[in-house]
Amino acid sequence: LDLGFRVTALDRDTGALSDLAGREDLRILEHDLEDGSAWPLVGEVFEGILVSNYLYRPLYDTLVNALATGGLLIYQTFSQGNEAYGTPRNPNFLLRENELLEVFGPRLTVLDFHQGYTDHPAPAVIQKICCRKPRG
Repeated sequence: LDLGFRVTALDRDTGALSDLAGREDLRILEHDLEDGSAWPLVGEVFEGILVSNYLYRPLYDTLVNALATGGLLIYQTFSQGNEAYGTPRNPNFLLRENELLEVFGPRLTVLDFHQGYTDHPAPAVIQKICCRKPRG
């Protein structure tokens, strides 16, 4: 927002965004992506999509389809091995080795990928990827 981008924030609990409510450049949508209801942004495409500390595998295709040609996807979340450092520990919420690369690599141009231990902001095992949707 501070860099001049229009932002759509989507989460099942948007309470942490209340101090930003009312900004013309921010659209806040409260929606549970896992409750079986339809994707709330049907037909919309985005120049950038950021997913942080969240994993719901059925959304992979939806994210690629919602990305504009030339748009960037930045995805970071926890990986297997994180059990040693905290939550999540449930394997359903932990990426398998190279999972983001295997899911998005064949369809998007990978600009950067990292997996492994990090100590910032707290000890964890993560994966992160930055990709661009190819033109044409």
